[in-house]
Amino acid sequence: MLVCFFDIDGVFNFTDWYISDRNPGTLFGQEGELDPLVVERFNKIWKETGCSFVMTSDWRLDFPAACKRLYNVGAEFPIIGCTPCHLFDKTISDKTRGNEIEHWIKDNLQNEENFNFVIVDDRTDFKKSQKKHFVHVNPKIGFTDEDMDKTIEILKNNEKICKNIL
Repeated sequence: MLVCFFDIDGVFNFTDWYISDRNPGTLFGQEGELDPLVVERFNKIWKETGCSFVMTSDWRLDFPAACKRLYNVGAEFPIIGCTPCHLFDKTISDKTRGNEIEHWIKDNLQNEENFNFVIVDDRTDFKKSQKKHFVHVNPKIGFTDEDMDKTIEILKNNEKICKNIL
């Protein structure tokens, strides 16, 4: 199984998007917040790799609405779920995205013999073992063609057996 963990703010919307001539403004109250070119890049990742997508963004707090907003601007890629949110869990001390991703992998991929993943985010709070799976997006310019190519390369070329990260 191939999984792309993705953020939204800083990736699908970014500083330059809000001043871009391509931004139609806020459509229907929300969709203008997402760059359709980034959505197309994610569609291409899905078409080239067949991966599934898991949302790590704070938008996951209203997961159905976040998915609807992505699909309203042309997302075709399958969003199969979201990582747990440790922010409000007093029993968990490590509240990083990396830890949330690790928990999702343990809960959902522990029976998978082979899997690979990529993390697309403008944040950097990930575990050392996740760094080779990480595409760092510049929040000023968002998810670029180069980021897309790197994402596809990680999914296609990293070792398929990733259980050693657990």
